[in-house]
Amino acid sequence: LVHLYNKGHTVIGVEGVPFVVEQFFRENNLEYEKVSLPDIRGWKYNTKDNRLCIYACDFFCLTPEMVGQIDAVYDRGSLEAINVGDRQGYVKLMQSLLGKDFRYVLNAYEYDDSEFQGPPRNL
Repeated sequence: LVHLYNKGHTVIGVEGVPFVVEQFFRENNLEYEKVSLPDIRGWKYNTKDNRLCIYACDFFCLTPEMVGQIDAVYDRGSLEAINVGDRQGYVKLMQSLLGKDFRYVLNAYEYDDSEFQGPPRNL
């Protein structure tokens, strides 16, 4: 996230644990504002210039109205971490968030389920 932010991009992230988000901002020496989002029982963290925003909430609570249209995704653990039964919901949500000419990078694992049950879960 911070690499893309430092290159001048506007970046949105999602994390389930507020402490992890605050740690990210501290470790990267980024000043931030924290806003409560009671409708989704979460928080929104923004840099002062509003180019880096991280939501601390249940991923499935995000909406297109909250984050706008997304041009690029780097998924480094979301799809493989969620329960297999929730994957279709993940796909539907991502489809609602993606812009017309999007780019998508998915970091995933493939292995024999009989040897390891995850998480990360086999795709």
